Amino acid sequence: MSIKVTINRLSPENVVAIQEDWLQLEGKIKPSVFLTWGWISSWISIVEQPLILVKAVENNEVIGLGLLVESTRKLLGLFPITQWHLHRCGNSQQDQMWIEYNDFLTLNKDILAAMVAALKAQPCWDELIVGMSDGQTLAAFKEQFRLKKEVVSAIGYKTRFCEDWQQQSRSRNTRQKINKNIRMLEQEGEITFSLLQNPNEIQACMADVVTWHIQRWQHTLTPSGFINPVFKTFITKLLDSHAPVHLACLAVNKKAVGYLVLLADNKRVSFYLSAIDRARFAHINIGLLLHHFSLHYYASHGYESYDFLLGDYQIKKSLANETYDQQMLSFFKPNLLAYFELKAIDFKKYLKTNVFSNFATK
Repeated sequence: MSIKVTINRLSPENVVAIQEDWLQLEGKIKPSVFLTWGWISSWISIVEQPLILVKAVENNEVIGLGLLVESTRKLLGLFPITQWHLHRCGNSQQDQMWIEYNDFLTLNKDILAAMVAALKAQPCWDELIVGMSDGQTLAAFKEQFRLKKEVVSAIGYKTRFCEDWQQQSRSRNTRQKINKNIRMLEQEGEITFSLLQNPNEIQACMADVVTWHIQRWQHTLTPSGFINPVFKTFITKLLDSHAPVHLACLAVNKKAVGYLVLLADNKRVSFYLSAIDRARFAHINIGLLLHHFSLHYYASHGYESYDFLLGDYQIKKSLANETYDQQMLSFFKPNLLAYFELKAIDFKKYLKTNVFSNFATK
């Protein structure tokens, strides 16, 4: 039998009904943590707009699922168009939790291709936004859509645990820095590292996590998500959902000096955010030590990899043995106005790169 793909708007009562299908399919696929029901159900809880369900079925078996949210914008600043977002909402407040490895939940790439083809045939949208996603996922969309633009791209870092992972991922300089910071911290008192997995124990530490994270990012261009009530609700739901959230804690004389929030599933772990008491031991790189001890913990407990996720930061570079790229792309139905908008974007890039940069160097 052929794959049948349906695309329907979900009523609130039907949202709960997809849980069983999602969990059954998730169990077969072992997806990234961003496509687990723990993450998706927590995201659904903060979505105010109606959801659109894309569902693939073969022989009465659900073999593909995905959720879209609709928004609008003005093409060329004048002409309203309808956007569909995969597992995102299309505005910064609702998207601050920042999904990566975004994809449809499918058994294989043929099912993904069928779902993308079904989307292409839908007349209800003009622009489809997908990301952050890897090249393999985006290739299925590129095959169907000629008009596209890059919204954002980023590099990610990962440590894959193997027999010599420390030699692969750490230079002599990095090892020296780690040892130096450990010695400096030992001079301040007894160091203890613990990894919390019990939701109640994690929740008891969240007040410090929130305070320190806000302090770290309050005077930057990207303030802490914890000042955003939508993000705070999402994190609360994530902890309540029994999603595999871990909290790494580094303490001196039994008093915490820093935390890492980690997402662990299927013997893979991803670093989500850090919170460090920067008022204490400002001369010591607490973040580096937290990652150092966390890496050793997961390596010794049979995990396959430690993903630092996207972001070009030196601390990630210094501890990883792999890099990867992800993008967010917009895909358009055949549309002359969209074509002109993309050409205008290309022309602006050309001017910035080849004209204005030349003036700046003269």
